[in-house]
Amino acid sequence: MTAAGTHPQADVPPRRGGRRANHAAAHAFRPWRRWPAVIASVVLMALGIIAAIEIISALFGGAARIVPYEPLRRWATSAPWNDPAMLTGAAIAALLGLVLLLAALIPGRPRFVPLRTGDRDLIMGMQRRSFTNAVRHAVEDVDGVREAKARLRRGRVRVTATTSLLTAAPRLTEAVRQAAAAKIRALAPVSTPDVKVTVRDGKGRRHGT
Repeated sequence: MTAAGTHPQADVPPRRGGRRANHAAAHAFRPWRRWPAVIASVVLMALGIIAAIEIISALFGGAARIVPYEPLRRWATSAPWNDPAMLTGAAIAALLGLVLLLAALIPGRPRFVPLRTGDRDLIMGMQRRSFTNAVRHAVEDVDGVREAKARLRRGRVRVTATTSLLTAAPRLTEAVRQAAAAKIRALAPVSTPDVKVTVRDGKGRRHGT
């Protein structure tokens, strides 16, 4: 059951501009992969510095020749296009470019959970650990729950609750789900995650939704 996937604050009419505010919050906390950008920037900067040194030194009458251009030029002009070394170099360059492109386009794991504010100029976020801790504390307040864990992954909150009870676990599962869903609605994330609940009873048996 994933009743927690319903819209948070469904009984409260959204404020004017709420959709734009949600989009602004989601965009502001979108995770960016920094390392591909750093690597590409360093490589381009190094190439630019080498090119500048070569050009300036050539203008003053003596090329620095940091890179052995002449052997490379002779090899490039004499090697056929289907030469194994040529094909291997082209494949490696294309693969590196594809990896950097995918790393730039595919967002990484977000560090914050964007929250609804109804105001595009007011952007709020909550650390993922704080978000799951809030859900966990709400579940631990349910009668019969001894301890609980909560994890947020791929738009779903997975709650694992442990109870010492032997026969009430099936009923407790629904109470845990409702407590987790209520806390998520109260936190009001921009994208409401589904809730997956697992309850372990005193005999170690698992009951889930």
